[in-house]
Amino acid sequence: MKSTIILFLFVLIFSSSDMLAQTDTNFVLLENGEKVYGNYQFFRPSDRPAFFMFGDSLNIPLSKVNAYQINNDYFARYREGMVSKFLYRTITGKIDLFEENLYIPGRNVAIKYTYEYFSKDNGNIIEANYENLSKALADNMESLGHLKKYNTLGYVQWGMVGAGAAIIVTGLATSGKGKSNMGMLIGGAVVAALSYIPYLIREPELRNAINCYNNK
Repeated sequence: MKSTIILFLFVLIFSSSDMLAQTDTNFVLLENGEKVYGNYQFFRPSDRPAFFMFGDSLNIPLSKVNAYQINNDYFARYREGMVSKFLYRTITGKIDLFEENLYIPGRNVAIKYTYEYFSKDNGNIIEANYENLSKALADNMESLGHLKKYNTLGYVQWGMVGAGAAIIVTGLATSGKGKSNMGMLIGGAVVAALSYIPYLIREPELRNAINCYNNK
């Protein structure tokens, strides 16, 4: 009886450990396709290459990692020529969307620039520009409709920025001593500022195109 109870407890503990291993969402994906599951820490020391540390014994160099996931946030390596960096995945499906955020220090606040990339059917990650996406979405007309709207609004946005800048430059060029074309300067600034409207309308269209494709 005693041995039966011990055996039962052993099986229970083993099963529980196995379930925890299967439900662990933190992992590192190596170059050879192997996944190492478990909680880890990332270190970037000044005297050696960056690495992931599992427990006290397993260290995995960042250079050997293709992707990693922590707390359900997934990051994949992007390679292009000499460039190698990790991108954050924002949409998952037949087409995965990734983004890279860069912050440029400004006078009072940092200016955020977002660059987007994608992969289709777990293929290579490439830039999410109009040419690449139009090829990837070619078999879904609804997705292409969103993508074309995204592209057109981009031209409208930068056209308004250019027009505003041209008006401001003209106003400055025609100003003289004691004379200021304040109306043109203000008008140019307003036109440039209004370019934010097509930007706000444009931004969701890229995600609409990809979500539409993933849900077809």
